[in-house]
Amino acid sequence: NGQITFTTGRQIDFDMANVENNLASNLRIIRKKKGITVKTISEKVFLQEHSYYSYERGHTEPSVPTLIRLSELLGVSIDALIKNDFKTSNQWQE
Repeated sequence: NGQITFTTGRQIDFDMANVENNLASNLRIIRKKKGITVKTISEKVFLQEHSYYSYERGHTEPSVPTLIRLSELLGVSIDALIKNDFKTSNQWQE
């Protein structure tokens, strides 16, 4: 288990075993469901496409500022992005 503390003082708890898998698959599922291309999302959050792909594949994790931008762009809280499993959620099923 772990915890992230933001500069605002907000804290979120998470299970490290699931965070990387959830974040990677959730980014892919939400992006596809919203019809956003990798090119578009990369441009809007100031990334190269290969960097964003590495997030969706679980090879690397975004920095906190990038995670905030992704959360805002996708309209999903950071907490939900890292803790929820959208593969099993009716709202986000592919």
